[in-house]
Amino acid sequence: MRKILTYLTLLTLSLGVVAGPACIFKPSLVGKWQNVQENNQYIEFIKDGNVVFDNGTIRVTGTYELVGDEYIKVDLEGLAGGLLNLVAANTWKYEISGNLMTLQIGDQTTTFKRVKS
Repeated sequence: MRKILTYLTLLTLSLGVVAGPACIFKPSLVGKWQNVQENNQYIEFIKDGNVVFDNGTIRVTGTYELVGDEYIKVDLEGLAGGLLNLVAANTWKYEISGNLMTLQIGDQTTTFKRVKS
């Protein structure tokens, strides 16, 4: 019986070491983000899969979905959304560090700061 408990304990510890890295917390994309260079430009990722892009003049809505650990597929609606989809890739690479998010859209990289969760 003692050997079985020892093996179970070792198995449990081994699984914890292997599974531990998979459980690392990844910051949420959900929230409102302000462009650090263009203060009037915001992008908001809503929990239900909707996205809103607003630069003070144009407001574009659409949907998004996470693709892997570091990519977002975005589908913007309306004429402005259609134009944006034509001139920019609709799969964006993102990285979040603290309250900063870096978005790489095509060959352009932009940094946003979180203003609302």
